[in-house]
Amino acid sequence: MLRRCWEREDRVGRSALAALALALAAVLGTLAVLVWNTPAPGDISRALSQNPELYTLSLGHMADLTLAAFAYLKAPLVLAAVAFLVGGIGVWRLRGARMVLAQALMMVLFFQATRRALVAFDPYLGSRALADALTDAPAGELMVDNQYYAFSSVFSFSHRRALLLNGCVNNLEYGSYAPGPPQVLLNDEKFRSLWMRPERRDPLPEFRFRSWHMRGLRSATPRFNFGGPVLSRRFHFLESVQYEIRATPIITLPFPYNEQRREGFNSFTAMDYDPEAAQDPNIVSPTNVLTATLHAAHQHTRFANLDTFDPEP
Repeated sequence: MLRRCWEREDRVGRSALAALALALAAVLGTLAVLVWNTPAPGDISRALSQNPELYTLSLGHMADLTLAAFAYLKAPLVLAAVAFLVGGIGVWRLRGARMVLAQALMMVLFFQATRRALVAFDPYLGSRALADALTDAPAGELMVDNQYYAFSSVFSFSHRRALLLNGCVNNLEYGSYAPGPPQVLLNDEKFRSLWMRPERRDPLPEFRFRSWHMRGLRSATPRFNFGGPVLSRRFHFLESVQYEIRATPIITLPFPYNEQRREGFNSFTAMDYDPEAAQDPNIVSPTNVLTATLHAAHQHTRFANLDTFDPEP
C-alpha cells in the first residue's frame, strides 16, 4: 500500500516537473523563432526600454526587456530551450541514474546559456570597457565623485587607486575615523588645493559615451581669466570667471533618468587703485592702496540625492 502511494506521488512529481520543463522549452524556442531574423546592431542597450517607475522593485528591470532585445540573445535562447527539452524528456522517459544524469545535463546547459546571456548584457551592466579605456589613458591622478560603489569594479579591472570626492558617507564615514586610514577621501577644500597645483590638467570637457556613441557632456569647467593695468601704475583690474556643469550618474537607475545634474558659476573681480601714483606716476605707495573685490557664485542642482529608492518624479 505504501509502495503504491509512493509510486503515485513520484509519478505526479515527475509529470509536473516534466510539464514545466517542456513548457519552458516551448516558450524559449518560440522566442528564438520570433527573433531569429531580427537584426541586432550594436549591443543590447539599444533594444531595452526604460521604466523608472518600476525600479524601486527588486525585479523592476524585468520590464525593460522587449521582443527586440531577445534578438541579442539568440544563442542563449536556443541553448536554454535545448536544456529544458533534455531535462523534460529525461524526467518523463528515464528512471534511476539516467534520469539524474539528464537533470545534471539540463543544469549544465542552462548555466552555459545564462553565462552567454550575461556576456550579451556586459556592455550594459559591466564596466570593463571603461576600465580598459582608463588603463590606456595617459598616466595621471584619478579622482572620482560620489559613492565608491559606483566605481569599485573599475578600480578592480584597471588596478588603479583613486581619490574619492564627496564619498565619505555610510560605512566609509565610520572607517575614516579609524587610526591610519588611507588618505584618499577628499572634501571640497582638499579638492580645491589639489586642483590648483601647477601640474598639467586636461582642459577638455568630459563627454558622455553610451554604446560607443557620444551622448552630450558629462562634466565641463571652462574658465576665463583676464587682468592688467587699466591706467599705468594707478588702476589695476582682474577678472576670473568659471562655469561648471557636472552630471553624476546613479548606476542603479536607467539612462537618461539616472543623472544628478549640477550647474553653477563662480566670478571673482578685484580692483586696485593707488591715489598717490595718480598724482605722481613715479610714486608707488604700499600703504595707501584702495582695493575692492567682488565675489559672486551661484549653483543649481537638479534631482539632488537621486538614488534607487528616490528616482526622478
